[in-house]
Amino acid sequence: MNNTKFSQINVIPFIDIMLVLLVIVLMSATFLNSSISVDLPNSKSSKTKELKNPKEILINSDNNIYFDGILMSNSDLEHIIKSLPKDQKYLIRGDKNSHFNSFIQVIDIFKSNDISNVSIITKSK
Repeated sequence: MNNTKFSQINVIPFIDIMLVLLVIVLMSATFLNSSISVDLPNSKSSKTKELKNPKEILINSDNNIYFDGILMSNSDLEHIIKSLPKDQKYLIRGDKNSHFNSFIQVIDIFKSNDISNVSIITKSK
């Protein structure tokens, strides 16, 4: 019998497994962004329109502000909006039980940065 000692460890199978796990984590992370519950207000004139690559701002019933699923303070939101192009499209989804003041603060951030491409999302009656 020929006994040979391993002088190296084959890490290629380990790398393959880690890449598969990375893909699974990244795919599941995209579904987690939509887990913020927002009860939209009703509107008779609500129109659905497809926008290409909009950035989404959510204001939940606890008046927390989320930018693309990430919890933000007003100053963080303003810093991010300043760094994005002026022609970027934005969607605001505000919970009907949130304070109007939170909504006004978000709108004020857009106005102070001369951004007018903002849509407010509601649900149809």
